[in-house]
Amino acid sequence: MAQTFHMHSFPENSKSGGPQIGDHISDWFIKLLEKYPDVVSNVLATYIESVITNPIREWKAVDEKVAIGYAAKYDAALFAKCNKSCTDILKETIKADDAVGMQIRTLELIERILQQETHVEWSIFRHDVSTKPREVALIGETILCLNDRTFTVRKKASQVINLSLKQGSPITIRILQECLSFAQYGNEEQNPSEPTERELQLSHEKPGILQYAYSFEGHEELEPLVKKMPQVIYERFVDSNNGPARCSGITLLERLVLTNQRIIYDTNYEREFSCFAVDSLSSVRKTALESLDTLLQTYCNCTILIDLYCRLWPCLLNDEDIALQKLALHSFNRNVLMNIQPLEYINEPRNRLPWRILATLLTVQPRNYIQQRLTLLLQNENIVTSQLVNTIISYLPTPMATEAWTLLVFISSRITNNLDSLITTFNGLSSYNMKSNQLLALELIIYCLRNFSKSALNQLFTRLLSALRSGSIWLALVSPAVHLLNHIDRLSHSQGPQDSIYEENWNVQLLKDVTEAILNSMDNFQEEHIRMASLLGTYTELVAKSPEQRADVQIVKFVLNYLQLCSKLNDSSFDTDNERNLNWMVVIAGRLSLRDNSLANKLSRIYGQILSKNDRPQLINSTLIGMNDLGKKYPTILENNMKCILIKLYSKFATTRVRTYRCVKDVILAGNIKLKGPILISLLAGLVDDSPEVAREADAFFIRYKKLYDKMLFHHCLKECPFDFNDQAFLKGSTRLDASFKSPLKGAGMAKSRRLIYNHIIASLDENTLLLYFGQLKLLAEKTKDKEFIKSAGALDVIVDLLFIMRRICSCTKAKGQQSGSQADGGNDDGAAEEETPPAPTQQEQLPTTSAEAASARGRGRGANRRDTGEEPLKQLERCLRYVPETYKNLNTVMNPELQQEFDQFCLAMTLRFSNYTDFAQPAEFWKKYKQVKTNSKPKSKRRRLNEDGDVADDDDQSAFGDSDSDSELPLDRHTLTSSAHGGPQRRGGLDVLATELIFQQHDW
Repeated sequence: MAQTFHMHSFPENSKSGGPQIGDHISDWFIKLLEKYPDVVSNVLATYIESVITNPIREWKAVDEKVAIGYAAKYDAALFAKCNKSCTDILKETIKADDAVGMQIRTLELIERILQQETHVEWSIFRHDVSTKPREVALIGETILCLNDRTFTVRKKASQVINLSLKQGSPITIRILQECLSFAQYGNEEQNPSEPTERELQLSHEKPGILQYAYSFEGHEELEPLVKKMPQVIYERFVDSNNGPARCSGITLLERLVLTNQRIIYDTNYEREFSCFAVDSLSSVRKTALESLDTLLQTYCNCTILIDLYCRLWPCLLNDEDIALQKLALHSFNRNVLMNIQPLEYINEPRNRLPWRILATLLTVQPRNYIQQRLTLLLQNENIVTSQLVNTIISYLPTPMATEAWTLLVFISSRITNNLDSLITTFNGLSSYNMKSNQLLALELIIYCLRNFSKSALNQLFTRLLSALRSGSIWLALVSPAVHLLNHIDRLSHSQGPQDSIYEENWNVQLLKDVTEAILNSMDNFQEEHIRMASLLGTYTELVAKSPEQRADVQIVKFVLNYLQLCSKLNDSSFDTDNERNLNWMVVIAGRLSLRDNSLANKLSRIYGQILSKNDRPQLINSTLIGMNDLGKKYPTILENNMKCILIKLYSKFATTRVRTYRCVKDVILAGNIKLKGPILISLLAGLVDDSPEVAREADAFFIRYKKLYDKMLFHHCLKECPFDFNDQAFLKGSTRLDASFKSPLKGAGMAKSRRLIYNHIIASLDENTLLLYFGQLKLLAEKTKDKEFIKSAGALDVIVDLLFIMRRICSCTKAKGQQSGSQADGGNDDGAAEEETPPAPTQQEQLPTTSAEAASARGRGRGANRRDTGEEPLKQLERCLRYVPETYKNLNTVMNPELQQEFDQFCLAMTLRFSNYTDFAQPAEFWKKYKQVKTNSKPKSKRRRLNEDGDVADDDDQSAFGDSDSDSELPLDRHTLTSSAHGGPQRRGGLDVLATELIFQQHDW
């Protein structure tokens, strides 16, 4: 064996350079095994161990795989003829602490063993043959490797399990399928509560639990491991910073779900998978979409999969990777268009899938965005056929009518059919419940205007004119109806002779008729308010689109008088009719006032009264839209009414707060209002709003604002906000921007909210900027020396906030340094920063990591001098350390237990983070007690394999800095999805059901 060991790198089917088929040395050893079983079995066992633990160094990876293949061949022969197996050896080598290569080779051999069917070929002495399959132990070790510290090992283990489920031996497939099928992943300790409507729906479609019927021994060893598999995959693969790890996790999850659908319902599958919609790597997004496509082909009736698809697929329509956009289009064709069958086949679950996808898309995604992207992507595709369009049209009289109209709008750019039959269908949409369908129908007709005959368009034109003239059309249909009339008119002119002198004045005559009808109906407004709404809507639409037309004085006076009368009513005086009437009157008045400056200012005062006295979400929304429209043309209107607008940011209705935030956001991003003073404080407070929609709006706004206007916004906020939040002046002698404004974040009761905002700001700043913040130590010493400041209300809260910020900077800069260090090492362990904390950094290691901007400022060329951008902040820190004892001395007269605790935690964090400076800081007596705490810390041991619970994170460093879980919490982390089927560890940065809402920015007015 020693002499022929190198021959095991040649494959058996080698044509040149190696032995011919059937002549390989491995066949000779197996034949020899029958003659000398005791001796040869030891030789073959030695070969197997040598290949795993000590292969020839000159071998390449391909040679090792060939040799491992022969090891599997020898193991099969040993097991069949001698009842011996290398399982015990593999169980030891798989646990090698510092030999990743040995672990990989072990998993490679396990993969080969699990794919080949072997049995002990003994006729007698069967009592010596174990009844427990040896695959049980090998599968168990492979599952444990999914939780290994090294990603390479985890990836290989996932490949082994995936391949074993697809191409494993019959006994391997049976073991895995039974373990996965019988496992119960539910959290039995969860407190029962009233199920939501969606939970009830999921409980009805969720498959039942299979009864235990294991056909092999040893299942009790695998049951706890298999039960933890989904959670291990979520934590070690899906939540990994490594892109290939996430791809491996998606692939393995897909294979597990195909074996047991209950994993979707009983684990955090929906919450974890939703994050892939905005993953940073295109390969991960592609893998996620392909996985959903595969699962939908098998589970076409699964609500969770449909919801995930409707969250992920729209994002990929506008992906930065063009290939992914095409992949998304073909996915839509495969899951929606190709599954649309004639109406008589609708009872089949697969044929209902496209309509369920469309219904979900309408509820969770902006329709205009999807239509825009599909129109662009369908330009060079021929997937829309005449037969498909006719099939979709056949669904218009059914309960799927809304989805059918929507799909026709989506593919309208590729429709070539004659659509005259749609005019008749549109005429039948007269009931109240079909208003949304009427809107879709008008939109479709506009897009496909050339697909209609002249007689059909003439019939539609006459019908719409009559409805607008009589006021018998729904108010929301007025604008698209007038828009359609204009399109038909332009089409008529484009097809007429160029020398035609015939002019159609339908719009002038319609305006005249509508004006006369409004003036005649003013006295009977209460009885005819529905008809008046339609007539006034038509009137404003015509006036707004005719620059030469001026609004009738009587009509304008009537509308403003009605608004003034309603604005004097209290919120309790409104009923449904009053609110509905006022709501559309607000919109109409705004459109009539756009061209008149004095009228616009008068109307803005009425808007202000409505905002001050009412808090009804829909009414406030309409008023804010009207105010915003006026402010775009007359910016002073917004400045004069900003106070009453900001008040609505603290409404008890979340919808009102969201609409208000969007209004203020739009005018600031448009450059009409400056972001400062009360406006800045109020918008920052949105980050800690109880409503997740408001919090996400705030986050998206500040990201956009910093990109467009002020990249240093948060840098200034971190310095000034502790004072502004507590109604204190930043500099001595300066006055606050608006003395009448009271900060909503003032007081000890709002300390938690202020800290969340500080954490959000700190997380977005680079390390250099954070270290420069310690220059505030000088300002803190000056402030605490000021007797007038110390005695003022809120002064101590300012001091506590400043100490908290600097303590958090100590913790955050240390964590960032460790993360950048682990990335620079080039290791493949994506979790090293979490699992293994290095010892106290040396002076060189404590230099801050330079930011990307600082790196770009370095000198050019190989020999250029490198500047250490972290030197200046640390020199400033060293100079400012003397202000810490001075500040403590100034606070002796007002010191309380809370302030004392915060000051001690700050000093301890400084000692731990900047020991090279605090060790020599003066006075030494002040820092001595904090140095003693530092010397009591114990070094942590290193380990490669995780424990059984997968728990390796150590909170010693965090507690040493004085940080608790609440101190490090970020505002948006509070709103991640927690209403999953069962609880589990909350994932930072996870996206919830509204995660993709802000991607499309569909709220622009």
